[in-house]
Amino acid sequence: MPLGVFKVALLGSGAGSESGWVVEPTTSTHGDGWIYGVALDSENNVWFTQLASSVNQLPIGQVMADGTAGAANNWKSMDPKGGNYGSGRGVAIDSTNGKIYLAGDGINDAGSQYETLFVGMTDGTLVQDWDVMRAYSSGHTFFYQTPIVVGSNHLGGRSLFSSAYIYDSSQSHYFAVTGQNAASDGAKENMTGGSSGSVIRFYGAYGQTIYPVSTIRATTSSNPWVYAAFVTSTQGRTGFYGCQVNTTTYNRRAYTFNSGTTGSIGGIAECDATYLYLTCYDYTGNTMHLLKVAKSDGAISWQRKVAVTSMSASGNQYVTPPVLDSSGNIYVAWTGFDSQSIVDTAYRVHWMSWDSSGNVRTLDGTTMKSFFCVPGHGSPAYVSAMDISSDDNFIYPCGQTNSPADPFIGKFPTDGTGTDNSSALSGNTDGTYYYRNDIAHTESAGNMSYDSEYANISNWADWNQVDDDVNDATQASSVAVRLDALA
Repeated sequence: MPLGVFKVALLGSGAGSESGWVVEPTTSTHGDGWIYGVALDSENNVWFTQLASSVNQLPIGQVMADGTAGAANNWKSMDPKGGNYGSGRGVAIDSTNGKIYLAGDGINDAGSQYETLFVGMTDGTLVQDWDVMRAYSSGHTFFYQTPIVVGSNHLGGRSLFSSAYIYDSSQSHYFAVTGQNAASDGAKENMTGGSSGSVIRFYGAYGQTIYPVSTIRATTSSNPWVYAAFVTSTQGRTGFYGCQVNTTTYNRRAYTFNSGTTGSIGGIAECDATYLYLTCYDYTGNTMHLLKVAKSDGAISWQRKVAVTSMSASGNQYVTPPVLDSSGNIYVAWTGFDSQSIVDTAYRVHWMSWDSSGNVRTLDGTTMKSFFCVPGHGSPAYVSAMDISSDDNFIYPCGQTNSPADPFIGKFPTDGTGTDNSSALSGNTDGTYYYRNDIAHTESAGNMSYDSEYANISNWADWNQVDDDVNDATQASSVAVRLDALA
């Protein structure tokens, strides 16, 4: 197996004998594209997909819990048949049936229309178990951040729930859809109880695009619900929408920034049977926001915001959906550029944690941890998704660094340990990484407002599917995982 792995001792620790790491997974097949989604299996090995540097691949790879490369057959690439585009957008693990699911984008056989791809596969095998493409009959279809999740359906089986956005030329906008496929074979299912593979359609005004992210399957309700977060291209709305599975009982709620501008959406997570958590970023205020909101009427229970000192409004602020540990503590990561002269003025990945009452938690003597690559200057860095280990000891953010624009996956102790502000990490990666606790910031009460039951939501059936329309997987070559331990 062509691993080429750089392995160093794991130092420090806040979680027993383990510490954290940062890895740069790469192959000559996938290249160094932005890692867009991660999911942990039952042994806390990390599965990931990425925006491949070559535009004809749908990539997946595996990094083991110790930061080394997984089995060769778990590093794959798949092409849409007759197409020339493959972009990994999300990955999900189903411990119930031992399957891995991959979501991405592709072009149909005619070579002109973009469609969404789903692939089901088994650990350690090269060829996928099944694959399908789904699309609107007359418009391009795309996934965005964290688009898929696996969970139980209303019949007690397992389903793959996903959210995409689709272009409607008659309205000059993209609208959002959330649909359902069988986890066993990818067959389309009727999420709203309608016909022909019906889905939720969520749409706004003429010329206003709605981007869906962060699909979740609510688990605390006796009646299964599926939700997604959204952001609008105009009028500055973020929020969530959803459907009770196998019914046309819908919900949608919107929020606005106090600055009155647009921003970016992070995503949602379920708090309990009554509430959701929502994350987003205000472009004018340069603040990351976390809200606890009621499922029933959208009312805000509490909200917090974080302002990093000297943050610049550059349009490259990304926020992850919140993740929760078994005690109900919340973790959020985000990126942005600041001009503080700490090693370098740089795009940095920050993360913080709050308890279930909205109190910011202390992380090894500080309230915010920051990871960045130098030289950074003005080159963008991104974070797009995050997961948490089954023992609650580590969070795993993923994205791309700013220089030399490498993909990364982090493994950071949830107690915030692993920092030495006087030195860089161990140096086995392409760039020079720092993991620090001294980036100036303020954390305070948030100031977003509940808006309304915004936009329109309905049942929709023009959602077509083609089975077995992805080429058999090929094994990636020249796999390497470059690893730095936390200092």
